[in-house]
Amino acid sequence: MKLNSKSFLFLLIRILIGTVFIVSAVFKIISIDTFELYIFSLQWFTFNIAAVLARLIISVELLLGILLITNIRYRVIWKITVILLGAFSLFLFYQVIRGEEENCHCFGEMLRLSPLESLLKNILLIGMLFLIKKEHPFHLKYQSNIFLFAIVFSFTLPPVISRPDFLINWEKPGGYTLETISARIQDTRDLDTLKVGENKKLLCMFSVTCEYCIHAANKISLISNKYDLSNNTIYIFTGDENLLNTFWEESNSEKFKYGFLPMKQFFSIAGPSVPSIYLLENGKVVKQYNYRSIDEKEIKDFFVSE
Repeated sequence: MKLNSKSFLFLLIRILIGTVFIVSAVFKIISIDTFELYIFSLQWFTFNIAAVLARLIISVELLLGILLITNIRYRVIWKITVILLGAFSLFLFYQVIRGEEENCHCFGEMLRLSPLESLLKNILLIGMLFLIKKEHPFHLKYQSNIFLFAIVFSFTLPPVISRPDFLINWEKPGGYTLETISARIQDTRDLDTLKVGENKKLLCMFSVTCEYCIHAANKISLISNKYDLSNNTIYIFTGDENLLNTFWEESNSEKFKYGFLPMKQFFSIAGPSVPSIYLLENGKVVKQYNYRSIDEKEIKDFFVSE
């Protein structure tokens, strides 16, 4: 099919919009941990729902990108794309009027945009879509098969690459028995001033340079703020104390009560890997988590169910 200059321009614009959606989806997959934490940070959903929603958003963006580029069922896809961008834009406008300036995760962590920058990007995309509204769909051979493949591919790729944590049967964190950990916590005099042995506590063992500790601190802080557990949450660090401010900044965590332990003493409690997160009742460990196994509902029930 021979294209005139106008049709060729429309083709380029449509491919550009589709590519933006695909790039957005891929960048979100690369930083899926921070994306689901961002959704959870809105405090509209539980963490498990946020994890599912994060992957659904990625799947929809990927699907729309593929279908825009292939020009299959263009009229319907055009309407869905405009509605989706409109919905995202309303959310971004809400963030702008709230004064939010942090990364909105439209492109994950790979390309950091503020809500205002992303809103302007969406307005530009919507304008481009209206410019090509009269574009004609292709009639490809095996179009129905390609359409079905695009749906299956888009909705299976994110959970295959990164399954939500709650769908994985995580093994218990390796290391010591809960009784051994309890005894070592009670014998560590450096923890006495933090009153870890009184009532119920959420004790988090972090290295200041550990990436998973940074993500875990973000997640724990969100859970703690959601259920008003600030007075029950304690961080224990190891590593260079000069890096602590960087840890607070990168984790976006509330600055809970905290202490530092020498590395040998720290790992005698945390076990061979970090983060290690404990539910304590009167100094006795009743539950241990690593980053992936943190259970919002269990933590809530432990502190709030009474």
